[in-house]
Amino acid sequence: MFFSRMDIEEKKAVRAEKRLTTVWRPHEENFGKQKDILSFVMDQGATLGNYCWPAGFWADTNYMIDAPLILNKHSPGYVFDKKVRAFYQGMLDRFEGEKVNHVMRPFGCDMAFVDAKINYKIMDKLLEIWTELGFNDEIELRYSTPTKYVREIAKYNDAHKNSSDFSWPIRRDDTLPYAQNPNQFWNGFYTSRPQLKLSIRELSRALHSSSRLIGQ
Repeated sequence: MFFSRMDIEEKKAVRAEKRLTTVWRPHEENFGKQKDILSFVMDQGATLGNYCWPAGFWADTNYMIDAPLILNKHSPGYVFDKKVRAFYQGMLDRFEGEKVNHVMRPFGCDMAFVDAKINYKIMDKLLEIWTELGFNDEIELRYSTPTKYVREIAKYNDAHKNSSDFSWPIRRDDTLPYAQNPNQFWNGFYTSRPQLKLSIRELSRALHSSSRLIGQ
């Protein structure tokens, strides 16, 4: 399970304690280990956009924060190599918060990739400059998917499951209350307009029951 919503102070703690990847064990008192879920906290080292692009690469049709990203080395204002160096440092920092030798860095966001070729040009150039700077000798950067990432984690787990010095941290609670910034909580996101939501559920139940009676 991949998720990002976590209180900013807790996220600082899980980075420091290498708990970005954990086994979530809900209702342990009733089910023991039966409901175990391997969970991954998506983290780009920021308070906003933890499941979006790494810092410095926000250049999409709907997200122009870092636009324009100049990819031609001979053009005035070219600083893409500096962004790649910063990304490399960010990778080193991210490995400090992991127990395994694999890290997934998301490259996109909500309603992104409207013009996908923009993003793929940037990613291709990132891989090219990454190799030119020699970073690939230390950290291999590649296109991937959540499925491939989980597959590699499973391999790592199988290889180390009998090791006495390796185990996944266990999480038994949820991540609420959730503050995205100081004094900025998301609690109302779950509790707004409760009467309206109740009415919708009751009317939906009545409609569904009526549909079944008519169908029979």
